[in-house]
Amino acid sequence: MDLTSSTLQYEAGGLTLAFVVATVWLWPRLARRGILPIAGRFMMIIASQLSLVLLVTLMLNSYGDFYPTWQDLTGGGSNTVTIGSGPGNRATQAGLSGSRLVLPADDSSLRQQPDLVHGPAAQVGQYSAVTIVGEHSGIQQQAYVYLPPEYFQPAFQHTAFPVLTTYVGYPGSIQGVMARLKLPQTAAKMMAAGQMRPTIVVLISQTVATPRDTDCVDVAGGPQVETYLTSDYQTAMRSAYRVRPEAAAWGLVGFSEGGTCALENAMRHPNEFGVAVSLGGDFRDTEDAQTGTLFGAKGTARDKLLDGYNLLWRLEHLPAPKIKVLVATTAHGERDYAPTEAFLHAVRPPMEATPMVLSNGGHNFTTWGIELTPSLTWMARQLLPPAQITTPPPTHKHTSAGPRPSGHGTQPPAKTDAWTPAQAAGPAGKP
Repeated sequence: MDLTSSTLQYEAGGLTLAFVVATVWLWPRLARRGILPIAGRFMMIIASQLSLVLLVTLMLNSYGDFYPTWQDLTGGGSNTVTIGSGPGNRATQAGLSGSRLVLPADDSSLRQQPDLVHGPAAQVGQYSAVTIVGEHSGIQQQAYVYLPPEYFQPAFQHTAFPVLTTYVGYPGSIQGVMARLKLPQTAAKMMAAGQMRPTIVVLISQTVATPRDTDCVDVAGGPQVETYLTSDYQTAMRSAYRVRPEAAAWGLVGFSEGGTCALENAMRHPNEFGVAVSLGGDFRDTEDAQTGTLFGAKGTARDKLLDGYNLLWRLEHLPAPKIKVLVATTAHGERDYAPTEAFLHAVRPPMEATPMVLSNGGHNFTTWGIELTPSLTWMARQLLPPAQITTPPPTHKHTSAGPRPSGHGTQPPAKTDAWTPAQAAGPAGKP
């Protein structure tokens, strides 16, 4: 049972109530002098207080989505994986034997998510829980993947799709973003309404070493997070799904630190990601008690690394990347209004930046929820549409865990950019 589970909160509330009732009921019997009655009253008070503290802690953890699982709380488990061993057998059993980099994962938390439309995949699409394995970084993370209905329809079996990837904040989780912001669900509804072209939506956390905050960088002597979220991630996705290879078909959106990572990865890797949305993100990385040492010992090499993760510095000293970004802030309530303004003023061609400003709002899910639909609408206009594969790869089979690829390491097929009227006439097409 996850730490953010409502069932766990109800159980903690019931335990608190039980201790309070027991204290009231037994107090007269313990209202005597002597060591045992005094010890009994003391224990009843402590039990009631501790159960109340537990309940409040669980509620706050659920609201802030700080530690969604027991492993996140304890820091247990390992994010290192040996390619080609044990997990490969699991993939074979689940029908994903063609990809050793995208493996089926426990989907119990996914099944508990609200607003998931159930039905035939060719009509409503498909949500899957997977583990994305980093071939070079050795990192593996759970992710949620939404495949649109067209992905499963015979008319689109030789079609490649754009990819929208979502990062969460620190110490947020994919479960929290799925439950609170409902990003994949919202995107699916927009596709069904013709407001967004068929797109593969992926929800993944950039926090790979809980409770440490790695700021999405290749940590000196530590987790190679940037490698995992960029080249490793795209290699894995291409090995398992029909995706367009062009950077302009790959979009990133993030909240809080996830927004920082979206901007950084797009600006630092414009050949891999062409579009990014930052909701409440920062414009530079720093080291603190939560990150520890990220860039190595003090010196010239460390200073150069820090400059490379300062987005204003990059715009002033390096060629501007050919990407499109949207940055959101609030005029009152957010601390990043001035830095956002400075960033926008520093952007120059071929980079394009679009501001989105709310009059009021804080650094929280409420504000990001208001910004979500406009952000997805903007993103939908920037991403390349689905495209016919001119040299079709071998046919993929599909299971409840996702697509079955033909193999790993093949070169991306040539594609055309046209999204034809016949394709647009599908149930989730965009006119």
